[in-house]
Amino acid sequence: MTSLGLESALSFDSGSGGPSSCVPPAGTSLLITDTLECPATFLTTHLIKLALKGAQASTGLVGAPMSTAKARVIVLLTSQREEHYVAILRKMVNVHSTSKDIADKLPADQGVNTTSEKSKGRLTFIDGMRMTASDPSDALQSLYVALSSAIDPSASDDHTVVMLDDLTMLHWLGVDSYALIRFYRALITLTTVRRTGLVVILHSDNTAITTSNAVASDRFAREEDHLLRSLVYASHVWVRLRSLRTQSTGELIVQRCPALMQSHPQITSGSRTHALQYKIEDNGPRFFAKGTANGYL
Repeated sequence: MTSLGLESALSFDSGSGGPSSCVPPAGTSLLITDTLECPATFLTTHLIKLALKGAQASTGLVGAPMSTAKARVIVLLTSQREEHYVAILRKMVNVHSTSKDIADKLPADQGVNTTSEKSKGRLTFIDGMRMTASDPSDALQSLYVALSSAIDPSASDDHTVVMLDDLTMLHWLGVDSYALIRFYRALITLTTVRRTGLVVILHSDNTAITTSNAVASDRFAREEDHLLRSLVYASHVWVRLRSLRTQSTGELIVQRCPALMQSHPQITSGSRTHALQYKIEDNGPRFFAKGTANGYL
């Protein structure tokens, strides 16, 4: 059974002639949708690890790995606490071998040292939950200001990636969907001007666009469906997570979005939609070509 890198489906051109990476480059927005049965925490932590350590990419699905540049990561927390990410990142190791036997022998200290990364200013957590606790309706401005302040416009040595771990939580707290759409577009503008990448998580349990329901069942569900459609339209790349048998196994579907025009050379050529299957293990996720992970999926 051959494992693949995430970049075999999610691949951004570095723009400098180097190897491609699954970490969004400057001015590129990545929308990730998940469900309660298939949470995206494993993918966001995987992207954080790849950004901090330098993603590995090859010229094909299987080949000699090549390191890409490391990036600075800013995580705006609205759902999970910092301790949650720290605990997972410490356990994650770099797995790029096609042999599971070799992967199992890798030392545990290859996980992310979050204390060191934070002290170097390469990993920043912003407590968005504290800002939304008192008055969620006024939280968007506070979140925007905090994020804008955290992005250092003078930093030229490292690429920066901004992650918002759960936009849906703000909707559940009572923030209007139209306000969230404006907030998302403002984040895209901010990260484009500041030359950073953007990753945003959104739950899609009740949306017609990702389920078999032709029409959303109630007003709140219709708002969620409208929110998702609007965010997909404004994004460059959309990653959908679909549960297969358990929470630890699933399918990852990568789709280009309308905002990705020919004037954006960051995305490598190829099919409009790609898919991988995955299994979440103790040291992080492993990805497989669809239909090849016998005994797992």
